[in-house]
Amino acid sequence: MLGWFGHLATYSARFDRLSSAPVGSKYQEVCQRFGFARSYIARLYADRDERDLEIGRLRRHQSRQSSAVTRFQLEVDRLWTRLEVEGIPLDFSGEDDDGSGRRRR
Repeated sequence: MLGWFGHLATYSARFDRLSSAPVGSKYQEVCQRFGFARSYIARLYADRDERDLEIGRLRRHQSRQSSAVTRFQLEVDRLWTRLEVEGIPLDFSGEDDDGSGRRRR
């Protein structure tokens, strides 16, 4: 680990190298560094945007599934009530799917 002074020496050496180079060369190197940083940041934003879009799609899908389950449960409850009102026996097997012996509502 370099420590604070080691980093200072590294930056100082880099500055000396840049300051002794011709102006066009310095400008080119700085542009190259910023160009890399700009493209890297753009790629990160693109990845983040794609992830956010996928999260949105998953949330919408989950919401639709939840709504469908709610509608199906309401329909099941409505049909059970209709069977009870018409006097049709509801307990066909003595057990429900989960083996508890009672129907779920």
